[in-house]
Amino acid sequence: MQHIVGVLPYLWEGIKLTFLITMIGVAIGFVIGAFVGLGRLSKNKFIFWLCTVYVEVIRGTPILVQIFFIYFGLSDFYNFDKLTASIIAISLNAGHTLQKSSVEGYSLLIKANLKQVIQLDLRKHRRCGILFGRKR
Repeated sequence: MQHIVGVLPYLWEGIKLTFLITMIGVAIGFVIGAFVGLGRLSKNKFIFWLCTVYVEVIRGTPILVQIFFIYFGLSDFYNFDKLTASIIAISLNAGHTLQKSSVEGYSLLIKANLKQVIQLDLRKHRRCGILFGRKR
């Protein structure tokens, strides 16, 4: 019992650190995911290709490998501390996961607006204005 009581402060510090890494990582990952999701919908081939490579590389490697690569592999270029390496890895992984949601959400939004515009039977130039939020 004394051992458990002696370990509790370390466990509490670990919980706080995990929560901090998760919150910051997911917040940054949300922004990354939104931009990567829009990049995957881009007509520009270079941007589309860059975002696709990002998604496939992150999807194909476990999070532990990503953390090790950032902390140990990139240490020749920049010396990250443990917290920064963890936040970067969680952000990149969360960005990969959340990009799918942004692509789906954007696609559903365009489909719903297009359906309404077609039902209104508007001319082509008016359709584009309503679809992209410009009122004429």
